[in-house]
Amino acid sequence: MATIYVRISLQYCVILCLLHGLCSSSMFIQTDAENTGTTSNLQDIFLARCHEYDDCIHSSLSNTNCPQDESKINCSLLYGIFLKSFQYQQPCETTRDSYQTYLRSITEPVKENQTLLWSGTFEIAHQLALVTKRYKTLADFRIGYLVGGMIWCGQTAEPGINYEQCPSYRGCHFENMFEYYSAASAVLAQQSSGYVTVVLNGTRDSAFQNNSIFALSELPNLRQGYVKGINVIVVHDLGGEIKERCGAGSITVLEDTVKHYGFQYACVDDPDETLNLQCTSNPHAQCTRRINKRL
Repeated sequence: MATIYVRISLQYCVILCLLHGLCSSSMFIQTDAENTGTTSNLQDIFLARCHEYDDCIHSSLSNTNCPQDESKINCSLLYGIFLKSFQYQQPCETTRDSYQTYLRSITEPVKENQTLLWSGTFEIAHQLALVTKRYKTLADFRIGYLVGGMIWCGQTAEPGINYEQCPSYRGCHFENMFEYYSAASAVLAQQSSGYVTVVLNGTRDSAFQNNSIFALSELPNLRQGYVKGINVIVVHDLGGEIKERCGAGSITVLEDTVKHYGFQYACVDDPDETLNLQCTSNPHAQCTRRINKRL
């Protein structure tokens, strides 16, 4: 497929993702157990998304008409910087520092109270951002959107990109997918201000996990003086077992950590805005009971 310079729709990017088998349950962090190699047509997809983001997505978020020709990023140059981050490197030798030049090239301002973080709640968190328009996740910025759902890693032999096999997510000490998302998430956290919202999964054993990107890269990089507080939303699968809730289990560890950093803390279980989204996509008896209580 030739390099794409035409404007394409977001749906086309999704189709590309599906064709390449990249839409895992986590979508923006590939966890393929078969350890597949770098995504075919990585450059084409990257460039297509880059032009799509500048021409339509970013301009629409700025309340301007699509397309917009002003202040556009040089997508070809940007891809070159991204490629240099890992090309001709062993896949287990790429670190967070390797991506710093690329990340500095695409860092965007984040509006106050806009940051939405998540752990174990990919689907509901992104639905919340999409429907309410109040929040943006990592996937809504260039740092997440341009490479979302793709796999990449390098090798010392030509062409410097390994199309045969990349390590599984966290498959080695410096696994480059984990290193990238850790670095990108830290950048998002550093850009955040006001009140930051995080959506956690209370149906799993530990809603707050010490080895998650949220715990390791996002929470420690929220800046005092810029961030006022953390609003925690704990969601539970409809009809699923409630293993953790606000004020219990690992959530109390999170509360202590947040207060240790000097931030305000608030927590709510299954608020209307997340439960309504769950009920819309999966009507359940729990939804009916909740509605009847209010009538």
